[in-house]
Amino acid sequence: MKKLFTLITLLSVLTIANAQRSCDLVISQYLPGNGWEIQSGKPFDITVRVKNLGPADIKATDTIVCLIKIDANYITSSGVPLGKYFFGNSIKVGAEISVNLFTGLMLTHSIDGNHQFCTEMSLFNRAVADGSTDPNSANNTGCSTVRMNKFNTGIDPNNINTVLVNSVETSPNPATSETKLTYVVAQSNNVKIVVKDLQGREVMQVVNNQQNTGIYQNTIDVSALATGVYIIEYTAGDQVITSKLVKQ
Repeated sequence: MKKLFTLITLLSVLTIANAQRSCDLVISQYLPGNGWEIQSGKPFDITVRVKNLGPADIKATDTIVCLIKIDANYITSSGVPLGKYFFGNSIKVGAEISVNLFTGLMLTHSIDGNHQFCTEMSLFNRAVADGSTDPNSANNTGCSTVRMNKFNTGIDPNNINTVLVNSVETSPNPATSETKLTYVVAQSNNVKIVVKDLQGREVMQVVNNQQNTGIYQNTIDVSALATGVYIIEYTAGDQVITSKLVKQ
């Protein structure tokens, strides 16, 4: 009986030693805060506060990964979600730390108005025998309602903080007589934008020349097009992006 008790005790100790620590991280976004304006091409900071509700401590061997989103879309740089990871911080249960993720970050965007700017956090397990988990992800995102302000001129392609993604959009869509085409050139390239019908035939050429990094706008006269659905094909180097245009 004594040997059995010793064996059970030993197994219990081994189980505890290899157990995952459960932590409940809460993130709140300090910068940018509610009501802040983020201007395209203007620097701003991102600072978050991270609190550990436990029941276990965060250790220096744990890694916290943060990703940035506008509304439900991750901000990307060269197709990779923009974010930061940090470790080496011990966060006791109930303790809170402030983390400056970016200083002087600049985004190039083509959206206006109020949007949800969010920082999403996850806990990454770096240790094998003493890893941590965060089973409650409902409170892992901190958001602020910010004012996004675009501008329609080129930007400095040598600015290393600029985050650019090739994109194209039209407004109004559906369109009756004309529509405004807004597109982003992520890096200097030969840019070609054409309008095609659903059979793949080119019905209009909008742009076909070398363009520098920046945000551009063109007004397209669609009054001569027949009513129906068309495809806007945007080619920048090896990347091809398509979007739908409806002519009423």
